[in-house]
Amino acid sequence: MTSIALFAEYLLRIRTLSLYISLATSHTEETKATLSADREHVTVTHEGESATIRLPTRIRGGGEAALTLPDVREQGLGSKELTLRLALEEREGEEGQLIPRGDGDAENVVPWDAQSLANVKAIACKGCGNPLLQGTSITSPSSKDGLNDWNDLPSENWAEMMDFWHCHKPDPDHGVGNAGSTKGYAAANKVRAQKSVGLVGLGHLLFHGPDCRGVRIDEQGNNQHLLCESCRSPLGVVDEMAEGFKIFKWAVSVSSPNLTAPFFKTQKWAAATLLHEVETTGVRKYIVKEEDSSAGQERLLVWIFTPDLYFSSSVSSTHRSDPTRAMKVLWQPLRRDAYHAPEYKSTEEMELPTSLYTTLERTLKGSVQLLPRSARDSAPAGWSLGMVERFKHSDIS
Repeated sequence: MTSIALFAEYLLRIRTLSLYISLATSHTEETKATLSADREHVTVTHEGESATIRLPTRIRGGGEAALTLPDVREQGLGSKELTLRLALEEREGEEGQLIPRGDGDAENVVPWDAQSLANVKAIACKGCGNPLLQGTSITSPSSKDGLNDWNDLPSENWAEMMDFWHCHKPDPDHGVGNAGSTKGYAAANKVRAQKSVGLVGLGHLLFHGPDCRGVRIDEQGNNQHLLCESCRSPLGVVDEMAEGFKIFKWAVSVSSPNLTAPFFKTQKWAAATLLHEVETTGVRKYIVKEEDSSAGQERLLVWIFTPDLYFSSSVSSTHRSDPTRAMKVLWQPLRRDAYHAPEYKSTEEMELPTSLYTTLERTLKGSVQLLPRSARDSAPAGWSLGMVERFKHSDIS
């Protein structure tokens, strides 16, 4: 295994491609970096070893070319950490960043909306394959058992926004007699689970409890959690307000001819959740806590530094195919006595289900294996740098 570590990062907004090279010993005049003839791969050779990386995008020009490394004479014995900035080639149809919904590419792409689930055959536990729900739209549309209809849920902030609008719009006085029926959209129009209907949110599916099978209820903290009867994996929670079962999308696999994959990495659902909060609140820094966490439990301070980028790493993984779409996150753990400090009083808080919080924390800590030292050291003092994979358009088409 080579001691050379390579990492390439493509920032979509400013169209900048950076190549980070980490060597075991200082680079010399014999150290070479070569761009392949297809302009999509870079190979670095140093002291008899070599490493190759596929770049997140093509480099302008044609044919094989040598890349210019920092001058050894200017740095004495050279450096173990090198960074290169490369010019880019324009490509049509490239996924952009922060494009409003409805105008071309969506900024926060999320799979499994109601339309894509219309012909679902079955939903099962992702951990063991235990069947949880059966679709009827293909095999028996007239059946009274299973699911035969899907609807998208409104944004989780919809009721609050409608209440705000209702309170501030000009409105004639309806009198005391109508007070009970005009208490607000959150009270009068709450979502309720319906028999044989699947309701689809950003990160969850809402079902009528009796429609589900292979699910057991477990009392934990303030919530009633749903576990797989077969492998005891966490599946979701009982939603008392909606009078149904809220099943997390990252906990299940879906069988349907309309879908590109039966399931996705949990970290992608974590990224989608964080990006949704960024879109909704307009802020990028949060104190993230685990659902049902105690007052003294450690939390994460998370800063969504770059919402959209592509990266490639010479550290291979069977679970990743580069180039990988991701967001760059600066983060730090908050000790039990720290998050009540004055400097955090104005910081937004976000609560995640335990399984999603655990995956986010593990992903951020594991990112250190992908990043060369020079990339890790670019983080501000006190912060760690992490990469969280996010959905791309090929996940839904």
